Amino acid sequence: MSNCSTANFLSQFKLGEPFSVRRGIICYPATDKENGNRYIAKVISIPEKPSITDAFLLSGTFPSIEKVNSYYKDQARELCKQGAILNALSHSKYFTHMTSCQITDRNEIGYDVWLLSPYRSSLAQILTKTAFPRELVIKLGLQLCSAAIQCREAGFLYVGMKPENIFISADGQFQLGDIGFVPLSSLPYLALPVQYYTVYTPKECHDCFTSISNTTDTFGIGAVLYHALTGGKKPDCLTFPPATDDKKLSDIIIKACDPEPSRRWYDPFTLAQALEEIV
Repeated sequence: MSNCSTANFLSQFKLGEPFSVRRGIICYPATDKENGNRYIAKVISIPEKPSITDAFLLSGTFPSIEKVNSYYKDQARELCKQGAILNALSHSKYFTHMTSCQITDRNEIGYDVWLLSPYRSSLAQILTKTAFPRELVIKLGLQLCSAAIQCREAGFLYVGMKPENIFISADGQFQLGDIGFVPLSSLPYLALPVQYYTVYTPKECHDCFTSISNTTDTFGIGAVLYHALTGGKKPDCLTFPPATDDKKLSDIIIKACDPEPSRRWYDPFTLAQALEEIV
């Protein structure tokens, strides 16, 4: 267990050893003590580390420790709003739901946000050294595009695209199932939060002085497809096409992941059109 307080609602669950620890985020397997149902409990610590509070105070960003803590509480509430957005979209077959979101106080300053979700198989678990068949890669791409389109229709850009956030339903449907929603209206003014920096987000967004790219979701879809088509090889370097006999599919993926934003697919709709044309 971490040194953070545990949300009261988790008293009915048995938490196992953490299986993922990064950037102030810890994930635990959780089992319901009454019925044995399995869940994933994710705790996000705000702030990630005490030095952030010191930096805020020393720089004069906030005049007092109370103001800093108020800022942290707003961040915690925003994460729960993210969970609510996911649940609102889960009426669609392209999204799954979150069971609960709880905020707890840390011992001195800051908050822990506990996100509880049903355990599901993720795309990350099945991405092995064996490449996905062409038909499955296209199916994955089309379903991720549909999810990204619905997200945009709801007024948000999804910036959390990565295999760990993509889940497989009982009927084989690929679904988005984690937070990462940014209002489309805020894109020109907002930098990508550091917790979303991955090889599945455009390099130009890995800069606190750069606003979020409008093609962040299409880049993420392309990078995930690259990963699936290359037998589990992460898209750390996209300077060469994925190894496949299907040049059209390869070209579609490379265009989605182009280092130059203006050369990428403009939105998930145009990317889906390209994928549909080669089915």
